[in-house]
Amino acid sequence: MGIHNFLATFFPIETFRNDDLSELKGLRVGIDAHVILHRALGSPAAARQFHTLPSVPMTHVRTYFTKFLQKLIKKGCTPVVVTDGSNHPMKHAKHQRDRERQAAKEKLQTLLGERRPQAVNDVLGKMKKTTYVRSDIIAVVKEVCAELKVEIYGAPFEADWQLVSMERQGLIDCLMTVDSDFIALGAQRVCFRFLMGDDKCFMYNSEAHLDSVKTHLGTHSHEALLDLACTMGNDYIPHPFGTGVKLALETARALVPGPVVDRVAG
Repeated sequence: MGIHNFLATFFPIETFRNDDLSELKGLRVGIDAHVILHRALGSPAAARQFHTLPSVPMTHVRTYFTKFLQKLIKKGCTPVVVTDGSNHPMKHAKHQRDRERQAAKEKLQTLLGERRPQAVNDVLGKMKKTTYVRSDIIAVVKEVCAELKVEIYGAPFEADWQLVSMERQGLIDCLMTVDSDFIALGAQRVCFRFLMGDDKCFMYNSEAHLDSVKTHLGTHSHEALLDLACTMGNDYIPHPFGTGVKLALETARALVPGPVVDRVAG
């Protein structure tokens, strides 16, 4: 799940340390498997395998996911993989992505029917847009985890919800994702904006970063963050038409009990 303009507004990239993955040494790191899988499926090689008929093994996804876990293990941390579960019926963004994927699929069929050599790049682009995490891809992840002796769990719904819950229970020390909702969910320590070909990442620490939200809201209580997440729009509540960041802040601040200091830029 992502919160509309949340990171860009409250946590500009210069507020984060560009840390090395070795900072995770000795930690149990919870990983949102679907973040890694979507990256793997975004490559032309994986897209071609995904669409090949009869079906072929998703070797590119297997290689990508294996290398990712091996990198973390080499850095001295213990990966804990969590996969998404059922699609929540209230997830607006999922319905939107399904509509976009269907439109891309229809365009792909049209392009393939035209058989124009000059349309190769367009075909590859639509092939990537129509991929998704199928059951056979989850099976690949389970096999890789078994081979590397990495723990893997299935969330009832979204993996990031499960990861934050696991962190609160002390089952993991931090989590690794790219979604911006981890702050509103109450995560304490998050590794994000990591790249496969780089050993660098940005680390979020609630103690160090929540003061940025307090500057705007007058508090960094969990309830205030949830109010702000709902007002700004997220995967479950669409961004209200005509509601900019300033109005979202004013609405969220109005729900905060007690006096607050107006620090919102015009």
